[in-house]
Amino acid sequence: MKGENVSVIDGDITLKNRLLEYRGLVNSRLENMRPFSSASTLENAFEAAIFPGGKRLRPMLSILCGDIFNGVTNGLVDVAASVELLHIASLILDDLPSMDNADERRGKPSLHKVYTPHLAVLCGHGMVSQAMYLTTQAKLPDNACRKIVAELARCIGPHGMAAGQADDLEGVFESAHDNLLKIAAWKTGCLFRAAAYCGAVAGGASDADAAMLGECGLHFGIAYQIADDLDDVDGEDDPMRSFNIATLIGVDDARVELEKETSHAQRLAAKAKGSDALIRFIGMLQNV
Repeated sequence: MKGENVSVIDGDITLKNRLLEYRGLVNSRLENMRPFSSASTLENAFEAAIFPGGKRLRPMLSILCGDIFNGVTNGLVDVAASVELLHIASLILDDLPSMDNADERRGKPSLHKVYTPHLAVLCGHGMVSQAMYLTTQAKLPDNACRKIVAELARCIGPHGMAAGQADDLEGVFESAHDNLLKIAAWKTGCLFRAAAYCGAVAGGASDADAAMLGECGLHFGIAYQIADDLDDVDGEDDPMRSFNIATLIGVDDARVELEKETSHAQRLAAKAKGSDALIRFIGMLQNV
C-alpha cells in the first residue's frame, strides 16, 4: 500500500465523470464531519491526513456496488466515507517509523514527520473510531448497520489488514508466490472486500449478492496491489524497500497474476445485474 500510484479513472470518459461525482460526494461528507476533534493538534492532524486526499478509490467501489441496487443514497455515501477513513488510518499507521518507516506519502511528508509519531498514532486510531461511529449514524436499517460495522471491524483486525502488515514486516516470503498473494489479500484486499460488501449491504443487496460482490472486491484489491507494485518497479520508488510482488516473483509472473485476479473480479461482478460500470471500473487496471 505504499505507492498509491495506479490510476484507474483514465480512458472511459463517461465512467470517469461518474467516479469524479462519487469522489465529490465522499469529500463533501468528510468535510461535513468537521470539527474532527476537540483537541486542536489532533484536529490539525486529521485535516492534514484527510485533505486533499487521494483518489478515493475504495469509497468509489463502495458507491458503485451500492448504486447497483438502490441508487446513490446518503446512507451509502456515509458508508463510503467510513471506508475511506479506515484507508487513511491504515496509511498513517503503515508510515510510522516502527512500521514501514516512510518519510513521504503522495509526495508530501508523512503525518508523523509533520507532527509526531505519537500524534500520528492517535490520529490513526481516532479515524478508526470515527469510521465506526459514522456508520452507526447512517440512515440504514439496524441489521444492515450491524453487518457493515462487523465487516469493517473484521477487515482491519488480526484476521485482516493487521495480519497482512505483520507478515509484511516479518518478511514471510518462504514460498514467494502463495505467501505474497496471501499478504496482498490481507493487507490490501481485505479493505477492498469490505468496501464492496459494505456498499452492497448499504444499497439493500441480498446476503448472497453482498457476499459475491465482497469476493469481487477482494480479487480487485489483490489486482490493485499487483498493479501498484508493477508501477513501483518502473517508478522512482525502491522496489526492494518493502513487500513487492513484482520484484519477488518477477514482472512477467506479476502481470499474469494481475490478469488472473482482474478477470476473476470481473466475472464475479458480472453476476450482479446492472454492474456494467463496476466491470469497466475493474477492467481499467489492465491498462497498467
